[in-house]
Amino acid sequence: MRKIGMALILASLLSVSHGWAGVEENKITDNKTRLEYARVLSYQKKYDEALAEYQKVLNEDPSLIEAKIEMAKVYYYQKEYEKAVTTLNELPKKELTPELYIILGDTYVAQKDYGKAEKAYEVALEANPKNDLIKMKIADLLSWQKKYDGALEIYQKLVLEHPDDVQLRRKYAMILIWAGKDREAAQELKKTLK
Repeated sequence: MRKIGMALILASLLSVSHGWAGVEENKITDNKTRLEYARVLSYQKKYDEALAEYQKVLNEDPSLIEAKIEMAKVYYYQKEYEKAVTTLNELPKKELTPELYIILGDTYVAQKDYGKAEKAYEVALEANPKNDLIKMKIADLLSWQKKYDGALEIYQKLVLEHPDDVQLRRKYAMILIWAGKDREAAQELKKTLK
């Protein structure tokens, strides 16, 4: 019994000294809880439920940027690209992170709007100039538009930076083939075989 009494006294002292006594000050609101709940639903790929919860969050606080961003991601995961683009484009530009510009670019690619996709990827690359994934997305985008010289230039640099990356070299070779450079493509493909 004495141990329990000491534990209660210690707990009350700790709560006062650490501000735990003022639970109302640190209250987690229903809206914040709903936002986290929606996020968890999206992690579980329960996208329709997540969207409904995000909408409730925005009904409560229409200016909550965080909810709009998460909602755009869910639209993207659901392949509702038009809604994803609309939601992302409604955000203030300063809220668009490089990750969101990549999602925006991927969404434009899915819509075959390559010019807008390239611009979105360029913004993401400007913020992360060493990000090879973004460089590859740009190169692939260029190759789909038959702009092989630009795509090959990017892949050539990437292959030089990562000479042991077999898959990267094979992608480079495929673009060489599409560009009609079969001899060079054969050399690159041979390097990937054991």
